[in-house]
Amino acid sequence: MRSRTCAGFILRCLCGLVSLLLLVSSCSEHQGPSREEVQPHVGSTQAGEKREKHPVRWTEHLKMENLGQIEELLDKPVDMSESRFKLYLTGPDKQRVLVTTGRQWFDLKCKGFYPYTTYDITMEGWFKISCEPLLYLKKAAPARVSYVADFRLDKDPLKNLPPRLGPIVSGDTRDRVEEGVARGMTWTDLFPETVVESAAPTKIDLRCADNTIGLSLIAWGDFNGDGLEDVLLFHAFNVISGTLRCYKHVVLTRRSREDRLSVVPMDVYK
Repeated sequence: MRSRTCAGFILRCLCGLVSLLLLVSSCSEHQGPSREEVQPHVGSTQAGEKREKHPVRWTEHLKMENLGQIEELLDKPVDMSESRFKLYLTGPDKQRVLVTTGRQWFDLKCKGFYPYTTYDITMEGWFKISCEPLLYLKKAAPARVSYVADFRLDKDPLKNLPPRLGPIVSGDTRDRVEEGVARGMTWTDLFPETVVESAAPTKIDLRCADNTIGLSLIAWGDFNGDGLEDVLLFHAFNVISGTLRCYKHVVLTRRSREDRLSVVPMDVYK
């Protein structure tokens, strides 16, 4: 009788232990980190090459395994989501040329070709998103010093992002922003009506009055050869009630831990 009682007690303990393990497992599956972490892909000039302290690296927005793939990717037709989408660039003599690959697009841009219509500007956005970062990464090198290694777009964006990335639609606005930057003003100071519509470590969407601004974090690296690590962002600007739109990449950096983020002037088409 006593042995059956002990066996029953042990069985109840085992059942309780199983229930506890199932509860812990269930909590682990549903309780994630409160904020998504940035986990960039670390690459080198060739796959397997020795990694540096601040290597060239990129986020999930760029589909590439290593920097040795850049030339191959530039020669591939650009995926524009739907076959009916086409990009034509217009030359100085008004000749219109159908563009299919990143290298063709880059060569034509260097020759002075440009998107003529609003539709052309929109279609060129596909090329800027997928091809322009490759041109920046061709110039990139590992950095000796970094003050942007932990940069993320959802960390106090209206305090940290340079106002020069704001909705500048006129010369008067540009002059006001330049004056404000010289006085140390922030994005919030200069564009107080800005609302953060969505924010993640590598992507943020802002709305400011009649304008939308989308920023995507693309890569880290020393893009201008000064030894400091920079960050590469894709910048999409649209006027909601009009046809004005602009798609470009911008390079940001800090020159010290206390320094604010600033725009690094660069032209990859030269």
